[in-house]
Amino acid sequence: HSKISKGNTQYHIVSSSLRGLQAEWKQLEKECPFDLGRKPTDAELAVFLEHKERVQRFLDGLSADEALWFPSKMKPRKVRTKQVKKKRVRPCNNQPRLVRKAKAGEGVSLGWHRNDNDGDATSKTTLPTFVFTHVIPFNSHRTRRVYEREEDDDIYGGINRCVFSNLFVDDKPLFIPNDNDKTLLLGHGSRYEYAASAESFYMAAKSKYECDARFIMEDLKDNSMSVANFGHNYLQLTTIQKNRLIKLGADPTDFKAAGGSDAWYRGRDGILPTREGWKNMRHNAFLFILRHKFGLRGNQDQQGTETKRTVQALVSLISTKSEYPLMVEARRADGFWGEGVDGAGFNCLGRTITQILLEVADVVSDEAPYLTLEEAQETLLRSNISLIDYYYAEESR
Repeated sequence: HSKISKGNTQYHIVSSSLRGLQAEWKQLEKECPFDLGRKPTDAELAVFLEHKERVQRFLDGLSADEALWFPSKMKPRKVRTKQVKKKRVRPCNNQPRLVRKAKAGEGVSLGWHRNDNDGDATSKTTLPTFVFTHVIPFNSHRTRRVYEREEDDDIYGGINRCVFSNLFVDDKPLFIPNDNDKTLLLGHGSRYEYAASAESFYMAAKSKYECDARFIMEDLKDNSMSVANFGHNYLQLTTIQKNRLIKLGADPTDFKAAGGSDAWYRGRDGILPTREGWKNMRHNAFLFILRHKFGLRGNQDQQGTETKRTVQALVSLISTKSEYPLMVEARRADGFWGEGVDGAGFNCLGRTITQILLEVADVVSDEAPYLTLEEAQETLLRSNISLIDYYYAEESR
């Protein structure tokens, strides 16, 4: 064989003798013993050594130029097994279901407010108690399981438990009129009267800067999931969204690269700048927002169809049958607003919604003296196990 050049390209001319050597090498490859993956027997070892000698004789007989076309040794062949295509295994729906059951005949406190006994100092530690007869877990703002739909229709009078999610979007926007409490609690979000969901008002109220509140209420208004991700530092902003925030007044250096050329997190450290003291006011801010969502502030005409129907059904259950439902946000990953793992969380969202439903049904007054955050540390911030019992469906009860 030889090489010829044409411009910057070299072409190999393979001689007929080299072709013969290549054919002989391929034959040796075909006859090469398999790698057994174990210690060979004496007969198998003899076959392997005999083939190895043949390969060595072939390599020793090559010229220097011919040796360039072949490897210095031949590896044993690997045993080829037939590849069986794995069937896709669907998630098993027969897993034991976590059951939440109200404590039978036992009065428990939601922890939201204390009784008012004409200013008696001893009443500060006296908390109203309720005997709950139903537990309604909720999670998704879009879908319900089959048994959840059946319970909503047959037991609770046709509710839609998706309504209780902060991300739920009804056929009418959430309306909160302007007043002094709104300005105090909702901060930059108080400039808006309408939002698609409660999550939008909450995250706008949480924002330290007006630009973030405006971005939530104006640019993310049609996607409540994006609002939640933005507020919880999960949303990766595009360069267009970043420039929009800068146009609204954000500091150009107050962003963190998310690993891509067109991906950013809000905040210099990737965390949304939050209002000072937000941790101490978030409970009351949420209570304020949800009171308007569930019609306690006289805005029933502004409620969406699903929200209004659900509230009416549950209020009827409370008023006519004296059956008290307890809401539980069934989120294992959230131990503050949700129930956490098997009830170890606080379920603050579920307790807040339950409190408001009792207020709408006139079971308790919305003007009752509410606990301060310091007082609520021992009452509101208790694990949900103190309110209901947990067990799995396969267990006997």
